[in-house]
Amino acid sequence: MKVIKNIILSILAFAVCSAVQLQAEIKTLVLLKIDKGEMCTADEGDLAVSMSKEKAAEGKKYCIKVSISKTSLKPYIFIITNDSNLLKGKRGDWSDYDTLKIPYFSTNKAAVETDLHIGDEVAYARWSDKKQCIKKVTLLPGQNVLTVDIKKLERTNFKGQFFDMDKIRGCFFKSDNLTSDDWVLFIQDVYLEKK
Repeated sequence: MKVIKNIILSILAFAVCSAVQLQAEIKTLVLLKIDKGEMCTADEGDLAVSMSKEKAAEGKKYCIKVSISKTSLKPYIFIITNDSNLLKGKRGDWSDYDTLKIPYFSTNKAAVETDLHIGDEVAYARWSDKKQCIKKVTLLPGQNVLTVDIKKLERTNFKGQFFDMDKIRGCFFKSDNLTSDDWVLFIQDVYLEKK
């Protein structure tokens, strides 16, 4: 009986050590401090944005609630704007990370196909030159985490030109047809991760 107890304790100790080691190997950087009131966008027309407790992630007080009308003429959902200056300094340096993660909850019954635009300092200097990186993403119904590979961000319309990863300034969703129904997107967190 004592031998079995020692084996069980050894297995538990190994599992705890492995979990701690795995946690220590994951490096994260929060880009949007939602609980401190940092918002991704402001109300614009039929796109209403507010702080909400409705679908806040575990351990968080708030999330960002984006209400989108099916008649919306504005096909943008800003996550972090260049004008906000939130991605200056440490948060604008993505060079040590390989993944952008956005936990969210979507009330839409169907998946929403959209473009994720990411811009660095060069892209925002003359946005009309279309020097941003555009990635096709899908926002699935319900609780999910959007995971985007950011290891090598290439300018979509300038093949072979890559971003200055230490000068990222903004990102947003854009789609000409966001949804055929009114829906709500709850953005629960926005962070970078490296394993």
